[in-house]
Amino acid sequence: MKQIAVPFLLAIGVLFSISSCKKKGTDNGGGGNGSANDIDVTVPYTKSAVLPAIDSPFNLVSLPIEKADTFATKVDEMLNLYAGGISKSKIKTLTAKTMNVIVDGGTGQTFDFVDDSVKVYVDSFGGTNPILVAYKYGIPKGATSIDFNVVNTDIKNLFYAPFMQVTMKFNTVPHEKVLAGSNFVTNFSFRIIASGN
Repeated sequence: MKQIAVPFLLAIGVLFSISSCKKKGTDNGGGGNGSANDIDVTVPYTKSAVLPAIDSPFNLVSLPIEKADTFATKVDEMLNLYAGGISKSKIKTLTAKTMNVIVDGGTGQTFDFVDDSVKVYVDSFGGTNPILVAYKYGIPKGATSIDFNVVNTDIKNLFYAPFMQVTMKFNTVPHEKVLAGSNFVTNFSFRIIASGN
């Protein structure tokens, strides 16, 4: 049962997509630690995944789901792609900026199978100090899109290690299904502030 939820969670880990935003100047919200010479980069990522169907007898009761995924951080590749090849030592902060998950049409699937609380944690691979980076309370009935609240916590040290672990926790809702072929699309962005000197 634990394997059914969160292939869409891998979005935190890969951090590569088709566009980015890079600017110099003072902090533009959310960090408060920028200066005129800093490089301010938004790293976007989009990932889609089809979840296995959940139906009887698996959906008869509420079950706790805790799904952990481990991935290579590939910080050097990320910095080359999005920040002009600056070194890791130049990074001042790295924080989650946005997180959204949608059901991509066709099946009539909603997020009704997810209970009223979803939390996303990051930690070093094999670590014991998970850091909350995103959460959502109060998922509306019939929702096909979820915008998570992100926590403005600096997680740059986790990206220095070769591997990082991400864990999503929630409970399922009794008698709610995941329909076969449902495609879930995750859109993430991370913000890097680095010294331009």
